[in-house]
Amino acid sequence: MNILFLAGSLQDAQAGAAHHSVELINALASRPNIRVTVFLTAPTKRLDPATQTTVYRWPAPLPALWRIEELWEVRRLAAELRRHSVPSVDVCYTRNTALGLAFHSIAPNVPIVSHIGSVVASRETIEETQKDRAGSWQTRFKARISDWYEKQSYGRARWLHLVSTPIVGKIREEVHKLPPGFFHVLPLGASVKRFDRSRQYDDVRASLGISGDAQVLLTVARLVRWKNIDLVIRSLRRLDSDKCYLIVVGGGPELESLRRLAIDSGVANRTHFVGQIPEPAPYYAASDVFVLPSQIESFGNVYAEAMLMGLPCIGMRHRPPEILSSAEDVIPEGVAGYCVDGEPELVDRLNQLVGNRALSRKLGENAYDHARRNYTIERYTESLLGLVRSHFGIV
Repeated sequence: MNILFLAGSLQDAQAGAAHHSVELINALASRPNIRVTVFLTAPTKRLDPATQTTVYRWPAPLPALWRIEELWEVRRLAAELRRHSVPSVDVCYTRNTALGLAFHSIAPNVPIVSHIGSVVASRETIEETQKDRAGSWQTRFKARISDWYEKQSYGRARWLHLVSTPIVGKIREEVHKLPPGFFHVLPLGASVKRFDRSRQYDDVRASLGISGDAQVLLTVARLVRWKNIDLVIRSLRRLDSDKCYLIVVGGGPELESLRRLAIDSGVANRTHFVGQIPEPAPYYAASDVFVLPSQIESFGNVYAEAMLMGLPCIGMRHRPPEILSSAEDVIPEGVAGYCVDGEPELVDRLNQLVGNRALSRKLGENAYDHARRNYTIERYTESLLGLVRSHFGIV
């Protein structure tokens, strides 16, 4: 089976989705009867040497039309793919709708499997605007175009659409007026080799000056507004224990405002911002609880990583239209962690776990067992290949 993997940037970073893409490519390339060709915008040394890679250019801004350049994005991507002579393949996999449409325009008979990472693309485009939640007219225009592209893909033949959780599938079916069951649910997964809790990792606590008897909260995310890292920082101030620390792994536009919040909240000495890192596993190993109360979350591959490292997880409960989170589909409630409605409940749950180490360890063990059964890259790869065989007859 010849597979074309259309990707964006796969540079080494902490993002869970990027980790998933790299691990999936390597898992596919390791199969004896599969050949993988990857188109990506930036090279990475983490890919299997057996993988054929081509570095393409994402379309540069159009100076005269920059406000509405998204209208030409698919056409320009198709031209870029043609420039590199896309090889003959049996199936194409992508996590980007525009890339999928571009490929479909030049190879309409090749089946496509797409697994985009957003809940509702337009909502996330608007939330990305930093100054004004509603955004400028350009932002609203970009949001409409992203939804329009997505809707176009739903009408194409021989195109299989995956989502990570039932909640995401239901939301998209309602937004785009699709029939129930349109999407196939396939949870993402992490590498059990990369996130192996039995390994010995560097002593992160010692490097950060955190004592061995302290309780450590961890969040791993791109630091954008809708990840709600500010809730975690404010909650740290309100915890019963002053021997609880927070490690924030990741970078992004909200970094400096979060630093200021930690100072203003009086917890700067207990909050460590470590930036983007290629290997987050040592930070999971150094922590006791993983917390990411995102306002928008389609899966959160970092939850899978944390669970494989034996950490109980806390996410945000789905409460549309404000909160579009699938965390309650990912984290078994009261078994592997909790989902919360806001800051007061977040403080209560954190106090419960920080104040009861036995409970925290029990939930962590349950989380590990759940992730090994459901959230591994091996399971995702096998399920993906099964869908390709059953839907397109490709072996």
